[in-house]
Amino acid sequence: MKKILAALGAAAFMMMNITALSADVHAGTVKDEGFVRTSGRTLVCEDGSEYLIKGIAMGNDVWSAPVKAPTYDHSENSFRELSKLGFNCVRFYLNYDLFESDSAPYKYRKEGFDWIDQNIKWAKKYDMRIILNMHCPQGGYQSQGNGDTLWKSKSAQNRLIALWGKIAQTYADEPVILGYGLVNEPFPVGEKNAADGIRVWQELAQKITDRIRKYDRNHIVIAEKAMAVKDPDTGEPDWSLSDDEQFIILDDSNAMYEFHTYEPFSFTHQGFEWAGTGGTQASYPSDEIIASGLQWLSCTGKKAIMSDTGWQRIETDKISVDDSRANVIAVSFQGADLGANGAAFADEIYLDEYDASGRLIRTLPCETDNYSGSFGFWSQNGSGSGGRDDSIGYNDKQCLSVRGTTGDANLSLIRIKHTDGHKYRVRGYVKLENASRGKAALRIDLYKARTVSSVNRELLEKSVGHAVKFSEKENVPVFCGEFGAGINCFKENRGGTQWVSDMIDILTENRIGYDYHAFNDGSFGLYRKVKGKLVKNEELEKVFEEKLKS
Repeated sequence: MKKILAALGAAAFMMMNITALSADVHAGTVKDEGFVRTSGRTLVCEDGSEYLIKGIAMGNDVWSAPVKAPTYDHSENSFRELSKLGFNCVRFYLNYDLFESDSAPYKYRKEGFDWIDQNIKWAKKYDMRIILNMHCPQGGYQSQGNGDTLWKSKSAQNRLIALWGKIAQTYADEPVILGYGLVNEPFPVGEKNAADGIRVWQELAQKITDRIRKYDRNHIVIAEKAMAVKDPDTGEPDWSLSDDEQFIILDDSNAMYEFHTYEPFSFTHQGFEWAGTGGTQASYPSDEIIASGLQWLSCTGKKAIMSDTGWQRIETDKISVDDSRANVIAVSFQGADLGANGAAFADEIYLDEYDASGRLIRTLPCETDNYSGSFGFWSQNGSGSGGRDDSIGYNDKQCLSVRGTTGDANLSLIRIKHTDGHKYRVRGYVKLENASRGKAALRIDLYKARTVSSVNRELLEKSVGHAVKFSEKENVPVFCGEFGAGINCFKENRGGTQWVSDMIDILTENRIGYDYHAFNDGSFGLYRKVKGKLVKNEELEKVFEEKLKS
């Protein structure tokens, strides 16, 4: 190759690189002398062939702040298995605690670098590359908005800059390392106001990059867009910035820009108490919609029971939508004024939709054994609770329940997009228990939403589209550093495999490298630990087998 370069000259080699972008995607074979670099919107190998990242995350137990190598997280066999499936890269999570302690800053532990060295050997053996990602920097884990110290403390920033300099100095000549992810899911705090957080992140990222370049001109620097920003006075997060405003641009010719997507969150994170979705079940694709800027307008068509006489069937009239502002229809189950020991139950709920001529065009289940929609509980005074109930049912032992309310309360069920001229009817069975003054009702609610998206492939395309536009505008490569579907997405035919398959297809079609979260993780992993033993998500494995080698 060196002889060819000498003959062609630098200009000819650049032309060869441009031409090579239309060639087949590089399979990920690591050459001892070859680094992957950026070229316009793509990544290229030393020979000019395009390199598409097909990665998966190795978590390294970063949330536990390990001070010793987390050898229990993965092994050489993990690299062997991933390579066989078709992965060519791992996103390697780092916690600064593995390298230095707060009590002894700038005194770097050998254990951290030894662990990276060991993984480099394994990756090289199985023709894979590694992205080093600072998942937990000095100052705290970022994505949940709890790591303010990084942004308010110059000491924390200087330590992060220095650590990246040490890493770059150590691995400057190691081509198995693909790049350096500066900070995972940054949540910057502004100095003047919330929006100023983008400038704060921009300046810190540039300082880190400059320190890296002092030792290392070979590796790609990866800067992720801000999750959101925080107000310096109130500490309140501001989510109002557009996707374009959340990206930063580095003064560097070998940089890549990262984004994450888990859309829709109610689907990918369903059933996790730590994510605030403990009572949620959802499916993909589904008839439900994702709405932003949702504003409740009114409810109509209520029919209620107010006695403890067993299950009763109730049905609304066909409801016309007279409010021109309404673009979302929702079904709600009301369980009001039940008392501390009272309960209301609802089962076999259906929404019928009729076209302008009065013809029934579809019937949507709102609570049945095969419905996996989300249930959102609302209480006027904060009393009571609501969700799925496995103790009672109309024909079985499963239904919806609202318990212990002392004011108005309801469960919000399915939401769909309203079509002008259409009419709607909700029907089902309801029951009261120990609530002589309580109310159980089914109703239709009207909402106005700023945007309405169906839960299907189009929604996933939108979640990636902003990054594509940024890449085109700035002529830089973008990287989907995280996407994934939680373990509950693969239960009861809820569509986890279809979601992962669609996402890989969308990213590949847009020539965007990606990294699945994660290899070994209790909520999202290809493997997860159950009663002390690792259990494989075989449905997820089949998707990888099908997609990664195609």
